[in-house]
Amino acid sequence: MPQPDTVAVRSPFAGELTLQVRAGDRVAVGDPIGTVEAVKMEAAVRSPVAGRVRAAMTELHVRGGDPLVWVETTRAEPTPDRTG
Repeated sequence: MPQPDTVAVRSPFAGELTLQVRAGDRVAVGDPIGTVEAVKMEAAVRSPVAGRVRAAMTELHVRGGDPLVWVETTRAEPTPDRTG
C-alpha cells in the first residue's frame, strides 16, 4: 500500500516571498511554487516532486533554507519477495 512522504521545498536565499500555491493545491514536478526576491535578484522556486501541498509558509520574509511549502507525495512500499 502506498505511504505518504512529505518533502520540504526550501528558499534558495533570504528575501521576500511570493507564493503561487496554497495548502490543498496539487503540483507536478517543475511547477512554480513562488518567487523569492532580494536586492535586484529574483529566483523562481519550483516543486521537485509531484503531490499535494500539505502546508505553506505564512511569513513574507524568509531566510535561505527556510521551508516554503511541504508537498505530500505518495511512494510505493517495496513489494515483498515471495520467491523464497
